[in-house]
Amino acid sequence: MNKVISYSIENYKKARPEGKLGNLVADIIFKKAKKNDPDVDFCILNNGGLRSPIYKGGLTIGNVYELMPFDNTIVTLTISYADLLKLFDYLINVGGEPISNIFFFKTNNVLDSIFINNKKITEKNYKVVTSDYLANGGDKMDFFLNPISYNNTGFLIRDALIEHFSNIDTIKSNIDGRF
Repeated sequence: MNKVISYSIENYKKARPEGKLGNLVADIIFKKAKKNDPDVDFCILNNGGLRSPIYKGGLTIGNVYELMPFDNTIVTLTISYADLLKLFDYLINVGGEPISNIFFFKTNNVLDSIFINNKKITEKNYKVVTSDYLANGGDKMDFFLNPISYNNTGFLIRDALIEHFSNIDTIKSNIDGRF
């Protein structure tokens, strides 16, 4: 647990509507899912699942367990356009959650435009990666409860984080206007 697997040059904390920690974790999970399933369109997680910041300095396996203490697995599911719109209403109402490969813009709490895969969304189904907890309606994400398809990979989110951090020297994340 004390083995240093990467290094952080700054503190990463969760924030709303967008934070460096949430962006980092969502990007890692999106890339992991996309590697195994090229049809994955985007990732959504929840700030409540991120239990500890990443602090400046050496990052240990124990730190990753503190960040992600749950045995949540990576799930891909296909949702309808109607459920996609419910997902974005949810994001606006809660003030943001960790997301990856999505950019959306709002004015006075009304969506102006949403981009997935750098394209404006259209009325079609979308494949999302998330945790099994959220895919099963956790954190009031009931828009996931009637998916068109559901695939629990069985791969722990925490293990994906450990794998990623073990293969990089320095942790990097930015605020890039996703929300």
